[in-house]
Amino acid sequence: MTCINYFVPNPSSATALHFKQNKQVILDEWERQVRSKVEGAGGFNRTALRDAIPIFLDELFARLAKEEYKPTAKPDTGLQVAAEHGKQRSDLGSYTVEDVVAEYEILRRVLTAVLEVKEPVLNEDRESIINSIFTAVRKAVSEFSLSEKDKSDALEVSLKSQLLALREERELRENFVSALSHDLRTPLTAARMSAQILLRQRDNPGALEKLAGRIIDNLDRTDDMIRNLLDANRIKAGEKLPIKISACELNKVIRESLDDLITLYGNRFIFETDTPVSGYWDGEAIRRIIENLCGNAVKYGSAREITVRLRLLSSEVEIEISVHNWGTPIAKEDLESLFQHFRRSRKAVHEGQRGWGIGLTLVRGIAEAHGGTAEVSSTLEHGTTFKVKLPRDARAVRNPS
Repeated sequence: MTCINYFVPNPSSATALHFKQNKQVILDEWERQVRSKVEGAGGFNRTALRDAIPIFLDELFARLAKEEYKPTAKPDTGLQVAAEHGKQRSDLGSYTVEDVVAEYEILRRVLTAVLEVKEPVLNEDRESIINSIFTAVRKAVSEFSLSEKDKSDALEVSLKSQLLALREERELRENFVSALSHDLRTPLTAARMSAQILLRQRDNPGALEKLAGRIIDNLDRTDDMIRNLLDANRIKAGEKLPIKISACELNKVIRESLDDLITLYGNRFIFETDTPVSGYWDGEAIRRIIENLCGNAVKYGSAREITVRLRLLSSEVEIEISVHNWGTPIAKEDLESLFQHFRRSRKAVHEGQRGWGIGLTLVRGIAEAHGGTAEVSSTLEHGTTFKVKLPRDARAVRNPS
């Protein structure tokens, strides 16, 4: 295997610096996803599975660091590494050319997700990442032991698939940025207007208190939006959301959440439960689940009642929260991707409903941070129901013995 050493004292690129700090995170998340999604990867140890990927990442890091690096290898080292990777995968016997392509596609997604946890990747750096992976895919596939026609056909299909995925991701990203810009501008504009009025009303104590409260409320709204965005990026990068677990009366948390929602949307929420449910969770995080699911039900469902149910499952070590609404069912093709980052149903997009496409990502992320799950079912006859199942004591999940 070709060996590369780079000296990068202080990369000026923010992307390169973040890359350097998170290389191990990227490798670990890539390995986890490859083992779960690439059938041929199951039987190999860490060294064999990672193969040339760490070297590929070193070279990509050097490229992102630009003039700061001094490579000790030849300029075509990246092609050599990709070729060796393709040859190694061919020798394994259990791999197909589609598996090789899938490895690099997973790497692209993981790189983007991890590098964007704190801030968006610059277009220049994004293009560098995409071009490096495309080049590596071409070389790896060309070295895979197939007939020339099979190689050509497989490469064409894989590249078309990746291009379609990139176009879709770009469209989703553009829609997200548009919605984010609009939604952030509203509270910030309101806060600024209140501040301007406050300057003119400085001798009116009653107005000062009212305007200061309005400014604080709007800045809190802005802070909540930014927190949601950062949390969604953590989930996309494969990180667990930070939660604070303590003793919690779930009935009280849900009732308080619904009281706030009634103020916003009117008295259309029904809360059903058979028994008081107590346990150990992050109460504030559970509120976010309720707010997101009920907000979605209001936005996309019919004008009928929305039912929130809380029940203790038969094992008594697990609870279930469900939110049900009536209306046009979610299309089957949307059900699988609905919890993914930036994803919104075709119906929501077609009807011009504004949204970021991260609310359900947060719901699932919060559930999984508690060691639980989130799922959805939707039919015309039975309506749409989101179910969140959580262990009754999430302390054991967060702090296993």
